[in-house]
Amino acid sequence: MDLMAQQDLRIKELQDKVIAPGQTIRNMEYAKVNGQSLQLDLYLPASKDSFPVIVFIHGGGFTAGDKSSAAAYAPFFTARGFAIASINYRLAPAAIFPDQIYDVKGAIRFLRAHATQFHLDPDRLAVFGTSAGGALASLAGVSCDVANLEGTVGGNSKYSSCVQATVNCFGSFSYENMMNTGFAPSREIHLEELFGCKDIYSEACREKIKMMAPESYIDKADGHFLILHGEKDTSVPLQNSIDFDKKLKAGGVSSILITDPHFGHGEGIIKAHFSEIIAFLTKALQ
Repeated sequence: MDLMAQQDLRIKELQDKVIAPGQTIRNMEYAKVNGQSLQLDLYLPASKDSFPVIVFIHGGGFTAGDKSSAAAYAPFFTARGFAIASINYRLAPAAIFPDQIYDVKGAIRFLRAHATQFHLDPDRLAVFGTSAGGALASLAGVSCDVANLEGTVGGNSKYSSCVQATVNCFGSFSYENMMNTGFAPSREIHLEELFGCKDIYSEACREKIKMMAPESYIDKADGHFLILHGEKDTSVPLQNSIDFDKKLKAGGVSSILITDPHFGHGEGIIKAHFSEIIAFLTKALQ
């Protein structure tokens, strides 16, 4: 039995048994790559409507983290009518970029392919990422129909991986800023693992960094953006988010930047500005 048939069988079993308003479906496989099962957790609102869906992308420096980090936020979103699909993606150093964005796009296509079974609205889909997940969310947000970032993870190639809205939480990734200011030593290690480079400043590695930088793909057809960044952040430079916001607006993309002097690199800023996040998503996905 091929992958698509296995997925369809699993979904049919779920449809009859557990898919209902207010349900949570954990550890659902959206793809398998080289024997590795890629899974997501799907949190559904307690209503009978067709839900807008938020694909949650966890942080962890591209080398750690897990889809379970969305559990703390899911009730706040589902209570307001949003479904949350929190995904795992392949981590470095076992997987090198662009594997990570291939996985994100594979998950999006999977959700669209099975939107009817899960009561999802395929035309109202957002990505939401924290830290490294924010970088991947932004890349997904600007790379609609960019062939070399699409991949074939999970199949479902006739479905789009484009998104209507992006929330990037302290994960702005800038090729230009990195080349001009250099990297913190801890960041160099993570990036060398992510890109499979022995020297982060080598030409080959620079090309991969440029490939991952969202600024390379900005187009006026991109969906709406919300960027949150704490002014005390010492892990990801605040300037990355300031500059990315400017570049989005210069490219004709709707973007809102929220900075907060009370927060560093962490998820406290999300809870502090949850009302603004909900207002943004409600408008962007209407």
